[in-house]
Amino acid sequence: MNRDEDNALWSQVTRSVTPLRNRSPVAEPPVEPESPAVTTRHRQPTQSTPRKAVARPLVPGVVDGLDRRQADRFRRGQLAIENRLDLHGFTQRDAHAELQAFLAHSQEQRHRVVLLITGKGQRGPLEERTGVLRRLVPEWLNEPSMRRRIVALAPARPQHGGDGAYCLYLKKLR
Repeated sequence: MNRDEDNALWSQVTRSVTPLRNRSPVAEPPVEPESPAVTTRHRQPTQSTPRKAVARPLVPGVVDGLDRRQADRFRRGQLAIENRLDLHGFTQRDAHAELQAFLAHSQEQRHRVVLLITGKGQRGPLEERTGVLRRLVPEWLNEPSMRRRIVALAPARPQHGGDGAYCLYLKKLR
């Protein structure tokens, strides 16, 4: 990753953080009100304000929706892979459609752990990897239509494809 990608990812992660209950947020320096817009910006939501549950973005290796033991087993590759999709040779459009269909089918079949193979990409100048699907798949997985099916995302273990693959832990179909 380059510095811009790191900053974008960090920004995305910090936006998804919510403060712990019963803890007051860190006080910001006082701001002199210049207009009503400035004073309303710092207003705390009231109890009657409904909060919409927002799914946190999937970040490879960060497992929030599983208990600790299951999360550790998932990250270590100790859970059986129940289905796999290899995207080698697909165009971006076809890969996106195939990925959506794969997730829906896997969830309908009650599969929980699936392997998604993107490939590592071809070597480019200065031996950098240039895999388009490898770069785009994590973005696609965070689209609402796909994100609602996934609990966690982890890089695959070396025996399952390493840098060129991801393991997904799917939600139970209700």
